[in-house]
Amino acid sequence: MKFLFVLSDHGFGHAARNIPIISQLLSTGNHEVSVCSSVPELFFTEKLGIGTVRFLTGKTDVGLVQRNSLDADYPATVLALESFWKEAATTVAGWLRQLGEWRPDVVIADISPLAALLAEKLEVPCVAMANFTWDEIYLDLEKGALISGVRPWIERFLLSYQASDLLLELPYSLPMSSFICSRVHLPWIGNRATKDTEFVRAALGLNPHRKYLLLSMGGHSLPEINFQTWNIPEEWEVIIAAHTLEDPQIQGIRILGRDSLARCHVNYTDLLAAMSVVLTKPGYGIVADAILNQVPVLYMARGRFAEYPLLVQALHDHLPAKEIKREELQSGYLFDSADELVKMPHLFSVENGAKRVARILENFSLYLKRA
Repeated sequence: MKFLFVLSDHGFGHAARNIPIISQLLSTGNHEVSVCSSVPELFFTEKLGIGTVRFLTGKTDVGLVQRNSLDADYPATVLALESFWKEAATTVAGWLRQLGEWRPDVVIADISPLAALLAEKLEVPCVAMANFTWDEIYLDLEKGALISGVRPWIERFLLSYQASDLLLELPYSLPMSSFICSRVHLPWIGNRATKDTEFVRAALGLNPHRKYLLLSMGGHSLPEINFQTWNIPEEWEVIIAAHTLEDPQIQGIRILGRDSLARCHVNYTDLLAAMSVVLTKPGYGIVADAILNQVPVLYMARGRFAEYPLLVQALHDHLPAKEIKREELQSGYLFDSADELVKMPHLFSVENGAKRVARILENFSLYLKRA
């Protein structure tokens, strides 16, 4: 069978949670997968391997335009939405050309509104997987008087989501009432480390006895931080997961991009699982992977985003977790909080639902073929 994944361009979380599903589908040797996403191919190939997946180019989504990992640019978001929907038909036509004779049995949307339009053109079903919809996010921002002029585009999102044939609902979801199809409730979907902490730390030249704090911002640029002000205790070291950040040349801070990890045969999830604490903003991808790998989380508020309170609740339900203020991030006075988390017990076994989703997609395709 053939599966086409159309994944949101907003951050890396949507791509991250689909990688283990794609891996499960490919592991049978019976399926072909194509992916449409603006997330760099390396993000997929580091876990799936080169040449295993076909990639289509074209903007799949807007989400929120980000100034940096914590701050959204709302006026730019409205302009981007206008441009996105004006180009929607052209974008879908471009994907059809790129597909050529290759035709999927199912289109999987997470949560690109163009996926249903593409599925309609291909005359195949569309399965959505989500924990929120963009109409919910935009309406909540409008309610908070942070954004305006989005109503025409919200209607387009609603029509797209209503055209879905099945919804796979992730844990700690918003109501997603714009979906009128049947829905299946899922466990957490994410990535588990494939290498143990001892291997990862040795491969990367990390001290096996030190405590490590991973600063990770989900594919967005970091807010401006003066690392010179950070007072890093001797027993701690900070790892920054970023490939575009200039090395601050400060004792106790190290930059590790994906290329650096690949050279050591380590992927991002392996790195995350080898850390003592991760410092991040709560997005689904990092929350799911932290829970599945049982890594304590220091988190920062990300501004108004309707899924945020649910993800914070998920962290506290499954892990040692604590909020820090932006001033603490700027000053670097956060290691007492990190030490607190390290000392707290955290043994919580959580199912990874990737295999279950792969079977659902297979069975759904077979059912439709027989119908």
